[in-house]
Formats: sequence, C-alpha cells, structure tokens
Amino acid sequence: GCYFLSRPRRFGKSLIIGALAELLKGNRELFKGLWIDSSDYNFKKYPVVTLNMVGSCDSKAALLDSIKTQLDKAAQYNGLSLNELDIEKDSPPGNILIKLVSKLYYPERVRVAILIDEYDAPIQKAIGDVAQAKINRGVLSDFYSSIKSLVDDDMTGLVFVTGVTKFAKASIFSGFNNLFDMTLNSEYNAICGFTLEEFRGYFLDYLPGILERYKSNGFIPPEADLDYLIEEIVGYYDGYSWDVKTRVLNPYSIIQALEQKKLKAHWFSSGAPSLLMTLLKREGSRFSFPENPQMSETSLAAVDIKNLKLTPLLFQTGYLTIDKKLSRDSYLLRRPNKEVSEATDKSLVKYLLGQRDISIAKLRERIGKALEVYDSAALAASFQEILLWNSHRELKACEGQCHGLIFSVLKALGFSVITQPVTVEGVFDILLTLGKRVAFVFELKYESFSAALGQGEEGAKKIEEMLKAAIKEAKDQIQRRDYDAKYGPEYGVVKKVAVAFVGKARVAVEIY
Repeated sequence: GCYFLSRPRRFGKSLIIGALAELLKGNRELFKGLWIDSSDYNFKKYPVVTLNMVGSCDSKAALLDSIKTQLDKAAQYNGLSLNELDIEKDSPPGNILIKLVSKLYYPERVRVAILIDEYDAPIQKAIGDVAQAKINRGVLSDFYSSIKSLVDDDMTGLVFVTGVTKFAKASIFSGFNNLFDMTLNSEYNAICGFTLEEFRGYFLDYLPGILERYKSNGFIPPEADLDYLIEEIVGYYDGYSWDVKTRVLNPYSIIQALEQKKLKAHWFSSGAPSLLMTLLKREGSRFSFPENPQMSETSLAAVDIKNLKLTPLLFQTGYLTIDKKLSRDSYLLRRPNKEVSEATDKSLVKYLLGQRDISIAKLRERIGKALEVYDSAALAASFQEILLWNSHRELKACEGQCHGLIFSVLKALGFSVITQPVTVEGVFDILLTLGKRVAFVFELKYESFSAALGQGEEGAKKIEEMLKAAIKEAKDQIQRRDYDAKYGPEYGVVKKVAVAFVGKARVAVEIY
C-alpha cells in the first residue's frame, strides 16, 4: 500500500523510515528482544529505495541535482550504480527512479519498497519565497508522479512518505488516489512521541539524577518526590495530540532533558524558528499566536502554497495541537505545553522589539510596576519604548498595527491578556488581568502623524491636542458602552485605560 504520515520535526519520522528499511532488508538481528522478533513476521529480504529530500533547493538546478544524488545513494545501497541503468545525462529524476526500481524488480519480480523522508523539505525551506516554493513544488510533482506509475505497474510493495506539512496540489497527493493518510487516524495517534505510560515504563530510572540536581539548585522544593518531578516534566513537554484522546510527550525534548538533566526548550531551540517567524510576518498587523482557534479537519489536513494560512501551518509544524473535538469535522486547538508557550513568546517578543533578553526583562518589570500602582505616565513611556524599538521593522503605522503590537508584546511578556473581548454593548481592545485582583479594560485610539503638523512648539502643541482628543474619545466610548460593567463582580478592582497614539511619534495613557 501507499502511506503518508505528517508529524513535526524531530518527532521520529526518520527513525521510522530507518526501522522500516532494516526490517525490509531482513536484518532480524537488529530487532532481537523487540515485539516483532517474536511475531509471525518472516523477515524476508526486499529491495528498498530510501530517499531523504532534505538538500539544496535554492534553485531548480540545485534541487534536481540533490534528488539525483539521493537516487545515486539509493542505487549504491542496493549494490548498483546509475551507470548500470543506461541513463541519459540529462534524464529527469523521475525517469531515473523508474529505471532503478525496474532494475530491482526484474527479473525475479520482487516488489520494491520506496521510503521517502521529509518529502516536503524543499517547499518548507522556500516557504518565505513563494515563487521558489512553486518551482520546487513543480520539480517534486514531476518526480512524485513517477512513483504513481510504478504503483500502477505493480512494481512496489510499499510506499511510505513522511513530512512535516501536507501541501495541497502536490501530485503525490492528487495523483495517489489510494494514498492512506495516517496523520489524523486514531490507530496511529501515538506512532511518534511517548505516551505518559511509555515514559513511566521506559525512563523512570533516569529521573532520580534530575530530581537531586533540581533540589540542590533550588529549582524545586526539597521535599519534592518523583511524582512531583514527573508532573513538571509532563507540563513542560506533554500535550501533543492528533485525535483528542491520546496525548504524547515530545520525544526529542524528553531524551535531551534526561541526557542533560535539565528542563528547557530543547525541541524549540534545536532548530532556528525561522519558519515560525516567516509565518507570523505574513499576518501583517496581527503578530500574536492565534489563541484557541477552531479549524475543520479538512483545513488542518493540507495547506496551499498560494494561500498560506497561519493556523494549519502552526498545527502541522508542532506549535499548535488538537485540544477538543467540537463536531464531526471541527477541532479546537491550543499550544501543546509550557515549552512551546514560553519559547514562542520569547522568540516573538525578541522579533518584535529587536532587543536583548535583559532589555526585554526590564521592560516587563517596568510595565508590571506601572500597572500595580496605576502609573499612567510610566505605562505611556513603556508603550512609547515599544514603538521606538519596533521602528527597525518596516511596518505601516495604523490603529490595527498599534493594537496588534501592544497586545502581542504584553502577551509575549507573560501578562494575562485577551484581545477584543465581547461585552453586551460591543467589543473593546484589550483586557489585562492581574490574577483576580485587578482587571484593566483598554480602549486604544489612533491618529495619523503628518510632517504637516509642523516643527517645534507649534507641532508639539498640535500633537498634544490630538492626544487629548483621542484619550477623550476612548474614555467616552468606554463609558458609553459600559465595557467595564461585566468585570466588577469577578475582580476586586476594575480599572479603565484609555490609550492614544499619534503615529509612532507619541503615546498617551490615562488609567482611571
């Protein structure tokens, strides 16, 4: 049959490919003591063509050469060389694959296994360059269509394909009408990653060392036991699900944490989050992660290069996971765990502000103090600093952008914020809460800045007048629509916050 599996990077897809290759080669000794060794599997030897599509892909020629290099390795793996296949110099990779598989199939007519790892890597690498991504998709489509002809000619016994993203309109999906997608199938929900039961069963002996180290460093209470540590580990690395019912821990992070005896963002930091930043840049004025988005299964299953959507890509790349099933074809998504939440927020705020960790930490402290004592001037100064730091990015100033930027920075700094909460009378901009003690109802107003305002005292006076007018407009709207009324019974104190922007030049805040 023909199978496809999508999982995030470093979740063990290549390990599955490697295990299948050795099984199909009949290398039984590698599997001694495992379940399959005592099963009725016969370990018969089959020819195997294994291809890893990670390689140079910054041009069509580079991608073609990369695929041919992989085919040459696959031929050598089977004791052949491309010279034996009577291949013309400029033969496309698809023709080379057909000749290679035919050579392995005949004369004994033994079906060949084709295993393709990271099928989408050339598209993923070019995701920030749509034109190059389309070129790469075309090359891959031509190549993958040759596999369909081999399947149709009954020369293959197994085709197994892995990748991070399922791109629509790649011929490996449109051409294989019998391709079985394992990604969201409940039978395979734990094929990658460790369930909690597996973690407890396989790794318990590694935990005492981490427990003692964390106690001695003061990271956890001195009376903490293994159950306490397991709860910490689960909160940091668990939570991935492709079927709602079963959740798995990130395998790469678990192994690294046990090896290094340290809980940190191992998976996130193992690869620069360039894809993540590229996806977020596409959102324009909305810089933040989608919070608890709802998506249909169809939308999650595939994405289109021409019309990239943020949420399906974040799901397929591991930054979001399935939380609940809302209907037969609809899911509620969330961030999977503490590792992803903390690391993505940290990366996002560094991207937005272009500052070092120490400057960001000081900003977090200043905003926190301003909110605690209701200091309008200090909060305005912090917001002004955010706009100033953000000036390194080419962004068009507008109300939506200022709203998105302030909300995203507050969220990424760790404040509890909700964007555009709904009340009986309408929708306001931001709700920020400090536990159950205080709720801040933010209404933001924006006025365009123009050089025509003039320079010196005259220009400064006009800006001040515009700020006052915008503050008044925000306050009037909060009062008219009674935005704060619903929060009185729930919080000890409810504060209203009017915020005014004049371009990126000035910010004014009134907390009352």
